[in-house]
Amino acid sequence: MFRVIEAKGKALSSGGFGVSISTKPSDGTDMDGTVKSAEYLFVEEMLFLQQQGLLECMDNVTGGSLDSAQLFRMLPILNLSLPMYLVYAHLRSQDFRVLRHSPERLALLMQQENLGDTSSRQENTRLRQQVRASIAEAPPPSIDRADIAWDAYNPNSKFGKTHPGLPNFYVAVTYYNEPHLRFSQINNLITKQCEGIPLKLATVSDSGTVVMFGVSSMGVPKIGDKK
Repeated sequence: MFRVIEAKGKALSSGGFGVSISTKPSDGTDMDGTVKSAEYLFVEEMLFLQQQGLLECMDNVTGGSLDSAQLFRMLPILNLSLPMYLVYAHLRSQDFRVLRHSPERLALLMQQENLGDTSSRQENTRLRQQVRASIAEAPPPSIDRADIAWDAYNPNSKFGKTHPGLPNFYVAVTYYNEPHLRFSQINNLITKQCEGIPLKLATVSDSGTVVMFGVSSMGVPKIGDKK
């Protein structure tokens, strides 16, 4: 993760440029007993913003600026493949809000959706903290796992880092030029992992073009069935 040391305006802190993560020091407090936090970005959001000319990434050792080529070479070191990044950048270029998927987050979001006016402030705060933690601690998505990679939110959604609402769709990623996901695995994603959230299957061609397919479990009629 990359620490944000300077930001202009409210775009970054509000989630306008994607998702920033707030984390605390190891002991959670400063010398005077007050809680401290800092804003961090995952490598995919940092690289996307750098390519858009909206962010400069500095080397913590030399103090110099890192260019795109250096940052791309860091992707495998940080356990993120190039196809995964290209899918992320494809979605972000269309202004979708994109989060690393965490299996336990949907249950937390549903609890937030079901909170009534009589819910306590303590319960509301607890859920917000758990949602934030699920974002900060989500593992890097891997194309080699037949799992959901990204949670995506429409550009006009009322997105908040601790109360994003239910995703508009999930994204799984597969290889373009070789068999990868079997039908049974795709069906498992839809019926057991998505839990009603629409699924899009993304693939990246050799030229870097991202192609996305919407998939569902509606099935097809049997040939020869009579009404």
